[in-house]
Amino acid sequence: MPERSISSPNQKKTLGEYEGNHQSRWKATCIPYISLRVGGSCRRHAGSGASVYALFFRSSRSAPIGSVKSVTSPAYDDYMRGKVMVGSENREDNETAITLLEQAVKADPNFAAAYAALARAYNKKAFYFAPEAEKKQVNVDAEVAVEKALALDPDLSEGHYARGLILWTHVNRFPHEQAIQSYKRAIALNPKLDDAHHELGVVYFHIGLLDKGWAEIEKALEIKPSNTMARFRLNVINIYRTKYEEALAVFKRIPRDTNPALYDRNLATALFQLGRIDGSVSSR
Repeated sequence: MPERSISSPNQKKTLGEYEGNHQSRWKATCIPYISLRVGGSCRRHAGSGASVYALFFRSSRSAPIGSVKSVTSPAYDDYMRGKVMVGSENREDNETAITLLEQAVKADPNFAAAYAALARAYNKKAFYFAPEAEKKQVNVDAEVAVEKALALDPDLSEGHYARGLILWTHVNRFPHEQAIQSYKRAIALNPKLDDAHHELGVVYFHIGLLDKGWAEIEKALEIKPSNTMARFRLNVINIYRTKYEEALAVFKRIPRDTNPALYDRNLATALFQLGRIDGSVSSR
C-alpha cells in the first residue's frame, strides 16, 4: 500500500487530535521509529510521517480473535499435538490429528488456527483415507472448518493455506490457478509458512513446472528441514526428471510411514525404470 502524505487539512486535524489524546504513547513510540531528536524533543520527519503513523497504528491494533493463544489455554496442547500429527499422511496419524483438533475447537470455539489445522486434517482424510460413502461429508467438514478459521481471522495464513488444500482435490477438479492464488496469499501473510511453499511446489510440478516446484519445496526445507513430506516431494521431481538412481538413494533416507502408499508407488516406479523389478523389497 503506497504511503500517503499528511498534508491534507483533514488528515492533519485527525492526527493532531490523536496525538493530543495519546501524547504519552506517542513519545514512547516516536524515537524507536524515527530515531531523530532535535533540541531534546521528538520531531516527526515530514517525508516519513505517514510511515510512522502506520507503524504506530499497526502496533496498537488488537490481534483478530482466535489468532493468538496463550500456552495456558486448555485448547493449546491439543492444538499443538494435532498440528504435529496432521503433517503426516498416514491413516493412524490422521485420525489422531482429527481427534486432537476437534477437542481443541470444542474447548475454544474461537481458536482460528485450530480450525485451520482441522480443515487440513479433514482434507487429508477425504483425499487419502475416507470410504467413498463418507468423502462428501468429510469434504464439507473441511470447508466448514476453513470458513470458520477465516471468519475468525481473515488474515490467518494457515487458513488461506488450508483453503488451497481444499481447492486442490478430486472433487474440485484440481483448479491449479485458484490453488496457487490461495497458497501465494498464505505466503504473503507469512513467508515462513513452510507447508504453503511445499504445497505450492506440489501444484507447480503437477502442471509441469518442475523447476518452480523444486524451488518452492527447497524454500520449505530451508524454513523447516524436518518437513519430511517436502523431502519426499523433491524426490518425486527426481523421478519426473528421470533421475532414478538419485531418487532411489533418497528414498532410503525417508520414513516410509509418512505416506506408505505414495512411498511404495514412487519407489516401485524408480526400481522399474532401473530394471530392478525383483529388488523392490531389498531396496526399501
